Amino acid sequence: MRSLKKLLIPIILLVALIIATAVGLKLKGNSAVETSETQANFGFYNVSNAEIQNLSVTSKEGDNISFSSTIDESGTQIWTLDNDDGLIDISQVAVIQYVSILSSYTSTAIISDPAALSEYGLETPDYTVTITKTDGTVDNIYVGGISYDGKNCYCMVEGDPALYLVAIVKRENCAYTVENFRSTEILNLSYDHIDSIEFIRNSDELDITIDCQTDENGNPDFSVISPFERETNGFFDSTLKFFAKLNVSGFADITPMELAQYRLDEPEYTFIYTLNNGTAYTIELSSNMGGFYYGSCNSYDGYFKIDTNYLEGGLDLPLLNMIDNDIVSFEANEISSIEGSYDGDSFVFDINCVENMTEAEATATLNLRNAYVQTTSGRTYAAFLFENLVTIEIGGTDLNADPEYDPVMTFTYFTKDYSTTTVDFTVRDTNSYYVFIDGEYSGFYVFADELFHYGGEDSYNYGAWSAYLLTQQAIDNAINNIYDMPAESETVEG
Repeated sequence: MRSLKKLLIPIILLVALIIATAVGLKLKGNSAVETSETQANFGFYNVSNAEIQNLSVTSKEGDNISFSSTIDESGTQIWTLDNDDGLIDISQVAVIQYVSILSSYTSTAIISDPAALSEYGLETPDYTVTITKTDGTVDNIYVGGISYDGKNCYCMVEGDPALYLVAIVKRENCAYTVENFRSTEILNLSYDHIDSIEFIRNSDELDITIDCQTDENGNPDFSVISPFERETNGFFDSTLKFFAKLNVSGFADITPMELAQYRLDEPEYTFIYTLNNGTAYTIELSSNMGGFYYGSCNSYDGYFKIDTNYLEGGLDLPLLNMIDNDIVSFEANEISSIEGSYDGDSFVFDINCVENMTEAEATATLNLRNAYVQTTSGRTYAAFLFENLVTIEIGGTDLNADPEYDPVMTFTYFTKDYSTTTVDFTVRDTNSYYVFIDGEYSGFYVFADELFHYGGEDSYNYGAWSAYLLTQQAIDNAINNIYDMPAESETVEG
């Protein structure tokens, strides 16, 4: 028995060795492609774009995409999509990058002892890249399956028996379709050619028309001209510029039966850009759908999508956030004087400064008395009064109203270039006033606090008329030209 036990030990070890060897051979069979790789990072095929007359890619299923190049009068190489009859506007940048990727190959490894080509997707290549050079020679590059790590793919060049591993980006580009090259530029309007822009928002029935002027550098200056007149603000300006130079995120294959599904049967947003020559470009957009606006343009045959991040909420701004929401907008160095009247009281506020009211030589008088009284902290009542007179904020629009012109308060702004703007306020209700500008109803109203709020020590929280009353109080009660605002807060009755 002891002899038998001695024999069992080597027999067991032999069996274990045989099993391990068999498993190892099996594993080697599954990963033979990988275990026979020789690392070799070198370029094995490279042709510059300038040498290429045509590049085409054909899949084993027979799908084909082909680009040809010509040289224009300026010596620039221009790429065109073959057999599209000029119906598709392609992106030159996208094609140039595509051609560069598929005409230059660097191996990450060489398969030194390859199995059958079918194991690599190369017996009938997954993709064949055919490059026709300007000298008439033709090269074929074959792109096969994906490597075990998913980072590379197999590749061969016609006439070269070597089997290479190359970056998977080659195979990814081989799978491109026409949509990958379609130009994302839908519009590229010159601002000096734009006459007007109409913006329509379905959800709140907003419909405004915007005028477009340009400065000497061609930069646009937008202002609302209907149903009221008002400068736009910078944030909404960015939205108007975006659609004038419309570049989209991608394209969508939407059939007429699917328009409602994409909310394009009744578009949420519409822009109409009308040029000086009368040509109109209409852009219609859906509401936000999963992070995209889907849309169309009458200059483009098809549908597109726009990433909502491109616009940062610019389509959904409240109306007052689209425009300059101060009733008037002046800098101190533009104004010579401001006059005000309310309930039998009146004032004349004269200003003289070159740049701003903080300069040493600046002067300001209220009813001919020096308004440069200061608080202990150094804030001047002259600046305080001016700021409150030119920052009366619009409270809202009431475009359907037809108020009677019966002013209870008036401010008149006289500029150094001899222009005059008169702002009148008429009662709307117990808490708001209609705004008339130069005798015409503006379509806006302001809340009473914009005129009468008394903010105590907070000099940035006063109404316009209350600011006048406090400035007059400071002039009357200043000691050594110093007067501090009272701590208590109260409301001056209107």
